[in-house]
Amino acid sequence: MAPSSSHVPEVYYDSRFKRTVHKLLPGQYTVVSGRDMIMTLLGSCVSVCIRDKNLGIGGMNHFMLAEDNRENNSNWIEMYDMSSTRYGSNAMELLINGLIKKGGNKNHFEAKIFGGASLISNISLIGSKNIALAKEYLKCENISLANSDVGGKFPRKIFFIPETGDVYVKKITSSETGIILEQEEKYSKNIKTDNAEGDIYFFD
Repeated sequence: MAPSSSHVPEVYYDSRFKRTVHKLLPGQYTVVSGRDMIMTLLGSCVSVCIRDKNLGIGGMNHFMLAEDNRENNSNWIEMYDMSSTRYGSNAMELLINGLIKKGGNKNHFEAKIFGGASLISNISLIGSKNIALAKEYLKCENISLANSDVGGKFPRKIFFIPETGDVYVKKITSSETGIILEQEEKYSKNIKTDNAEGDIYFFD
């Protein structure tokens, strides 16, 4: 199934889950259905997983910056590409619109938030700002927040299965941490619940 992103994620087959996986990098988002799943690696970046509970379709974004990081610059709109999914509000809007285009109904949406760890000292506030942005956006859109795993000191690998609503989370303390740090540092330099379906599983 073709993803709904202008930056197409890598797609591969995972024999453990026996599903096709869409792998997101920073600044990407996608919407999938059927048995497809979505995965990403998160440090200070945040991913929001949203699904239509009735249809079993869902999507994920992966963003690094909340727009208010540049609130003191009166010309920031001219300096940055505001259509980019690297910014939280745009990533959220595009994800929600992508679900609606696939037939999703906002009244049936539920969301989960992941990431926002404190990994890089010089951008330590980015994670907390991204978490706050995601929660506030969902609140304004009247989309229920079913669950979350955010903050802390460790990066995460997450696998989201829209068909069931399940999310598998692995806290990373291995060599993959270096990969995530390098990815996020490079990316930052380039831009100067209750009745919810689906669980979160932590695994080694």
